[in-house]
Order: sequence, then structure tokens, then C-alpha cells
Amino acid sequence: MKKHLIKLAGLGLLASLPISGIAAGYTQTQYPIVLVHGLFGFDKIGPVEYFYGIPAALRSGGATVYTPQVSAANSTEVRGEQP
Repeated sequence: MKKHLIKLAGLGLLASLPISGIAAGYTQTQYPIVLVHGLFGFDKIGPVEYFYGIPAALRSGGATVYTPQVSAANSTEVRGEQP
């Protein structure tokens, strides 16, 4: 019973910490992150973005993120060679 109370007290302490202190650097990685849409993917249709704010969220946490512009319906080889 005491173990459960200690765990709950620890969770309460963790919950009281500011979120920004916990999240700082949370998404930092050794290598950059590359987000590429799949077959028939799109970058943006009207107000709808394919990755819907994910790149910005990762960057705000310290990650380096690339979202290359590739065609929607070519082979993997062709898309991999696109700039």
C-alpha cells in the first residue's frame, strides 16, 4: 500500500512541474527527421496540410525536420532522386 502512495505522490509532483521544462529538447535527435508523403500524397489541399503541423511541433522541440517536395505518383526510385 505504501508503494502505491509513494508512486501517486511522485506523479503529483511530476504533474506540478511546468510542461515547458519537461518538453524542452524532447524531440532533439542526432539525425534530421525527413517527412515524405506516400503514394498520392499531397503537401497541401486548401487549408489542409498533409502533415498537419507535425513539422512545426517537432521543430519547436529542437528537431531538424525536412519535408521535401516529391511527386505523388512515381516509383520509389524516381521519387528518391527528386531534389
